[in-house]
Amino acid sequence: SLKHLRSFNLSDLEPIMGYAGTLIDMSYHDSGKEVAQWNIDNPKLTVRNPRIEKKDYDDTVALAAVLDDIVTCTTTLAHVCGAIGRHSYVLVPQAPQWRYQHPAADGGLYWYPEASVDMVRQVKGETTWTPAINRLAEKMGKIAQLRG
Repeated sequence: SLKHLRSFNLSDLEPIMGYAGTLIDMSYHDSGKEVAQWNIDNPKLTVRNPRIEKKDYDDTVALAAVLDDIVTCTTTLAHVCGAIGRHSYVLVPQAPQWRYQHPAADGGLYWYPEASVDMVRQVKGETTWTPAINRLAEKMGKIAQLRG
């Protein structure tokens, strides 16, 4: 499995957390311990960890439908956002699965509404998520300035 290529820790996302309102963990795995430790170490950037039923994806879709923006990796959640027209930033590894198109494809995924899926890719030679997350932070910072 290439799951490790699209995974990151909660702490990796710190550069973008200041641009968010309420931070909500929607990961598939039980990240309760990681979130609890993060919240102890970062009381100004606390993350909520709702108890979403993992066997029934309806709760995840319902939660995604009411959020303003979602940051995710290449998971089902990215496709949920596209399907319901909810804006998402999708962190895409250098060599993604076919669904995430060739790196030359600019913008979102062509089968979803325009501006619903905003892909932020690792570029050739990047071995960690830090550069892509920093590019996302820059983008989110510019948007935050516009929203003023």
